[in-house]
Amino acid sequence: MDDILKKRRHVPVLILLADVLAAGGASVGGASAAETTTMTEFDPVVITATRTGIHASDAPASVSVITRDEIERKTVGRVGDALSGTTGLFLRGSAFGDVSPGGSTGTVTMRGVSGSSRTLITMDGQTLNSPYSGSVDYSALDIDEIDHIEVVPGAFSSLYGGSAFAGVVNAVTKAPDKRETILKAGIGGASDQYFMQTGSALYRDRIGRVGVSVGLAGTNSSGYEDDFGTGKPPAAAVGGATTIPTTTGGTTSLLGQKGKKPWDQERGHLTLFLDPSDATTLSLGVSRSQERVGYSAPRSYLVDRSGNPVFSTSLLTYTPSSESVTRVFLRSETDLAPQVKLKTDASYSEFGYWYVSPNLTYATANGGRGTFFDAPSTRIDGTLQVDAGLGSWNTLTVGVNAKQEDFRRRNYDLSNFHDEDSKGAKNYQAEGTSNTVAGFIQDRMDLTSRLAAYIGGRYDYFVAQGSTQQWKTPEQSAPGFRNSYGPRWDSAFSPKASLVYKPVDGLTLRASGGTAFRPPGLIDMYTKQVTSTSTTSPDPTLKPETVTSWEAGGDLRLPTETTVKVTLFENHMRDLIYTQTLSPTQKLKINAGRAMSQGVEMGVEQRALQGLTLFANATYTHSKMQENAAAPSSVGQRLTYVPLWMANFGVDGEIDRWSGSLTGRYVGKVFATDGNTDVAQGSYGMYDPYVTVDAKIAYEVLDGTKVSVAVGNLFDHGYYQYYRMPGRTFFGELSVRF
Repeated sequence: MDDILKKRRHVPVLILLADVLAAGGASVGGASAAETTTMTEFDPVVITATRTGIHASDAPASVSVITRDEIERKTVGRVGDALSGTTGLFLRGSAFGDVSPGGSTGTVTMRGVSGSSRTLITMDGQTLNSPYSGSVDYSALDIDEIDHIEVVPGAFSSLYGGSAFAGVVNAVTKAPDKRETILKAGIGGASDQYFMQTGSALYRDRIGRVGVSVGLAGTNSSGYEDDFGTGKPPAAAVGGATTIPTTTGGTTSLLGQKGKKPWDQERGHLTLFLDPSDATTLSLGVSRSQERVGYSAPRSYLVDRSGNPVFSTSLLTYTPSSESVTRVFLRSETDLAPQVKLKTDASYSEFGYWYVSPNLTYATANGGRGTFFDAPSTRIDGTLQVDAGLGSWNTLTVGVNAKQEDFRRRNYDLSNFHDEDSKGAKNYQAEGTSNTVAGFIQDRMDLTSRLAAYIGGRYDYFVAQGSTQQWKTPEQSAPGFRNSYGPRWDSAFSPKASLVYKPVDGLTLRASGGTAFRPPGLIDMYTKQVTSTSTTSPDPTLKPETVTSWEAGGDLRLPTETTVKVTLFENHMRDLIYTQTLSPTQKLKINAGRAMSQGVEMGVEQRALQGLTLFANATYTHSKMQENAAAPSSVGQRLTYVPLWMANFGVDGEIDRWSGSLTGRYVGKVFATDGNTDVAQGSYGMYDPYVTVDAKIAYEVLDGTKVSVAVGNLFDHGYYQYYRMPGRTFFGELSVRF
């Protein structure tokens, strides 16, 4: 497989691919009108790849679309559940609905590029990544509000700027076209692990030129014991510890469980849709999501000579914690003239984030001293875009964007780390602000009736500044200091070019290449990060990360209702930001990395019985660290959190009043250490390869009323993704639509 991906072999591989696909597509040109109508169901209109409406087969990128019907046929608590079968995506942590929420524990890997801060996550094109860390609170996306999700991998800074380093995931909401009310209630969990209950209400309506969408949703979970304490037992302990392997193949002692982390989350939105005239559409609204993760007492396995429990500080957790996202937004489209459209997009977002940390010297399972970390951030973002048709063969998209992001980090002494209201003296603060102005342009040229070319680019100019300050307190014993960092300027130009060729009806061949960048996060430039064992210092002079990428492949849509997709890709990354270890207790953020990833994505869908679809896809990703001053031992090793192989397979659809899905997922071994030393499997702290199968079946008992039962991890496969993942789970739901 590696040989196939060598550059000197690219041309013959693409020629072979074109020959094979063309041979299969030769008969498509003679498809009947009925067949053509059926085939359009496989070719939805998408927005994200070009910032304009275009059929997926015409897009200059390999686009995956998760429809509303597909979401309904799965058990989806968060957007990660909906995306779990998408080609080339590896998600983990709080992206999934049965895991404790919080952006710091959820992430995504796309085509060998890991980290949520390197993938742009949006809702109707508006950014959800945190201004502070780049992480994503996946709970902020209201699943009931989503009409479909578009996944566009590849370098897309040419249209979206710095966060679109690895690609874009855009959730598109539904505008109301009639009156409808949707009520849902569900319960589930695992009898030996946790219990969860959900409820939601959504109302949409349209009267003439005015529409409204309002929704509320909530989830409550008891949490489950997924986190453990390990290390050397305290001197008082004489028994109870179990020897388990470490991630690197050694051994350590399992001391107990850190306890369940009960959690709840709420979401709500109100959106108004106005059509002031036949030429103008307008939507404005507000949305808010909030979740809280609680604390429960740990369970120690250790006992003293009298048989009494012995407590170890390794069983303490960084909870309670909370995260919230509030957005106020405005979007509009106006037809200025025939083939000329003006689009405006503006939003104001507030991100709340706090957590507590116990002081391991004084804290116990019953409470004690600690630190309260509070890091709110905001974003003001606005885009003005014009789409103009310049004759029958040329479409020009031009736009400008302005954005301001800031954060305010405050740390306080806590007298009781179980109680976030027991705050005392402030011991640390950090502040940072960045301002970005950008202009972008994209030109689509229909060179022939079957060949289109895209060329464009974006120029971003940004300024950042910040400060840090520390005070000596009981919880912060180090000397105080104050550092102010004046304005630093930087810029990036991100070009991209693509070709889309349709030699026969039903066959699309495409190739594209471009660059992207990710500016250093405010957390990397201006925040000292403290754990129980070390301190990581920021660097306000960090350079942006950059990537040069290309892809080539094709889609074949046959009149037999079969869709085949193949894409080759390659990424070359520079100036990756890493943490350099200076001493056992001191670390520093630096630009240290140069890396590459290359691979192939393959997928097939087949419409089987009426209403059913069979699908399978696989992704092979070869990745390698090529240079890393922060961790020289990582050179030549695979990149962290990048599976070598992934695959998805299953069937979904509906027949009469029945609907549902049966889906499977395979994820190969990933490494969490730069040197790929975490080779052990099957225990806490490890990342195991795994296969899971999920099933859901629903029946419409009355018109508009459905009952469903879903089973997650059907075969009760036990595995770890650092934390212990849930075993077999059950979830039942009642849905009423009227």
